[in-house]
Amino acid sequence: MGILIGLFLLACAMVFIAAVIFIITSLKDTKPVYFAMGLLLSAIIYAALFLDYKLSSRAYGLGSYFMFPFYMVLLPFTVGLVTKFSPGKYVKLISKVCFISAMFSGFFILFFNKYTLDIVDWLELPKYY
Repeated sequence: MGILIGLFLLACAMVFIAAVIFIITSLKDTKPVYFAMGLLLSAIIYAALFLDYKLSSRAYGLGSYFMFPFYMVLLPFTVGLVTKFSPGKYVKLISKVCFISAMFSGFFILFFNKYTLDIVDWLELPKYY
């Protein structure tokens, strides 16, 4: 299972780096309000995942290693990638906000992994495997 988790987290790290590259290359077209919206989207996703864990009576011991990277990094990046090549102006805005959200989420998971990947231990939830 450790190899699977390692490969999954490595793929999420590559997606995070790709999101950072997309943001850096389009930095001149990115307004500060997009960064605020991306941060808000990341906070909303984290709040939903946190509440899911907080309101549960027990948790799968390795579930946070899959849920947080998937919902906070992979899902926004995929939505951003799908909408990046759309001709619509507002759809491109969604793309930038999703890439920024994936970037902020990657930094959050990287620097605050006690509150993301180790949330089961932090909340002292009973684990099952």
